Amino acid sequence: IIQKFLTKKMNTFTKERDYMIIYTLLHSGVRVSEVVKIKVEDINFLRQELKVIGKRNKERIIFINKVNLNVIENYIRRNSLTEYLFPNMQDVNKKPITPMYVAKICSKITDNTNIDIHPHVFRHTYAQWLTDDGKDVRIVQQQLGHESIATTQIYQSVRNEQVRKAINE
Repeated sequence: IIQKFLTKKMNTFTKERDYMIIYTLLHSGVRVSEVVKIKVEDINFLRQELKVIGKRNKERIIFINKVNLNVIENYIRRNSLTEYLFPNMQDVNKKPITPMYVAKICSKITDNTNIDIHPHVFRHTYAQWLTDDGKDVRIVQQQLGHESIATTQIYQSVRNEQVRKAINE
């Protein structure tokens, strides 16, 4: 689905960068406001850690599995990135892309696939994957950066509803 929104008008780097933005959102659970600020130096490949600056300027460490980390590392190497993971290539100073830009990517996906996609759906999908895989709710809470466990337990409730529905079928 993601590949469909990549038009021929985009240069190769832009296509790869935009794909990697969605990939990172989907495989890390970070917020859009966090993904746009990731710097190459925020990634610790040996420890499989990604430092993000979240709500209220709060720093947190999330963990990335080896497969996803390798994809990110290859993207960095292929594009010789040294500062921001997702630079705005139209800016001479190579500032990061903006949350609005990520929303535009999602709009393109929606337009080309007729599937309603918005940036936060990737975070929800990631949380749901962890929950469906039986991960402890505290692990999901830490990865998502939720202060309250009640916020994270929403995903558990969805899972319980899916079980209830399956039992009644």
